Amino acid sequence: MGAGTIIEVKPIYGWGWIVAGEPRFEVPVAFTMRLEGSQPKLWTGIVLDKGHEFEGRRVTLSQRHVEWSGIVNILVEPPNPADRPTAGFGQLAGRPSAQES
Repeated sequence: MGAGTIIEVKPIYGWGWIVAGEPRFEVPVAFTMRLEGSQPKLWTGIVLDKGHEFEGRRVTLSQRHVEWSGIVNILVEPPNPADRPTAGFGQLAGRPSAQES
């Protein structure tokens, strides 16, 4: 597949979320992101969903477990460099391949 592959990310509770440096029990709603970079266990992209709390922000997904389980660590960059990032866990329907970016 070519550049700009779209994937859906489904945030899950895990151990809770840290949103802009603050703990939060509420899980963010699912979002779609356009892949911009891919390595075997790491994917980066931009959140596309209009009105989503992470809209337009850069996201890094990394494989959570040694063996592929569909669970990823999610790191969402803050809108301003001085702000704190957002972090939590999510699930992917499938593993994006290194050739998708």
